[in-house]
Amino acid sequence: MMSELENQGKQCDQFNSGRYTEQMSSTRSTDKLWLVGAPATQELPSSVLPNREEVLCVLQYHAKLNPRDLAFSVWQTALNVQHQYSKANIPTIDPCDILKKVRRLHEEYNGLKKSKSRTTGQAEENRANFVACLKNLFAVAHRDAMSKITIKEDRDFLEAQRKPGRQGKMGGMDQAWVEKETRTQQRRDDDGSRAAQESQAFAERQATVELESSTSSSSPEEQDVIASPPPKRSRRAPSQKKSYPRKFSAALDRNPHK
Repeated sequence: MMSELENQGKQCDQFNSGRYTEQMSSTRSTDKLWLVGAPATQELPSSVLPNREEVLCVLQYHAKLNPRDLAFSVWQTALNVQHQYSKANIPTIDPCDILKKVRRLHEEYNGLKKSKSRTTGQAEENRANFVACLKNLFAVAHRDAMSKITIKEDRDFLEAQRKPGRQGKMGGMDQAWVEKETRTQQRRDDDGSRAAQESQAFAERQATVELESSTSSSSPEEQDVIASPPPKRSRRAPSQKKSYPRKFSAALDRNPHK
């Protein structure tokens, strides 16, 4: 089961160039996040479904590296969350809803940061409630996930992860399934690339045949006429504007970052 976010995740590679790529490869920060008590990090834990604290740490990592594009940081974090659920063979809610949920977590945390100097009872209570929920599962499983999952071990794993402390870990079966799906997707990509190359070669051969036929049917006078080449057009520099998958553009536009 390859998710939409994962299938479209390859488009992310177009964005990761220049300064952003260099920063992504740098050593992770050891500065602990306010209220969280853990540092921002690039990766989610590999053997469990993520909780709110872990998702927030990944989101803050990307937000620090790309401070002027919150939408991209939210999208990158949502992609990581979706990938983790896919590894566990657990169906999720719509990808756009995952984006919205990650953004809401960011807004909740930033709202508390703006009022961190307040010492009123309400402010203290809001911070305490936020901290108390940090270890809760970041739940993006489909509401009918238990009935959709066909493997009993996967259902048991999801049920255990929903309990306090996220009991259980992904086993070898899950990793083997991920590797199998990765190989399957790679074969699909290779087949699609070969088909595109063959189609292009056929079109070029067809154009050559038509050109030769047209040339042979021309009169001697026409053959003596040599057409001047069309004027060259100056090439524009490639646009640096980031292009998000169309499915998520609407969700991001409805939630412009501040």
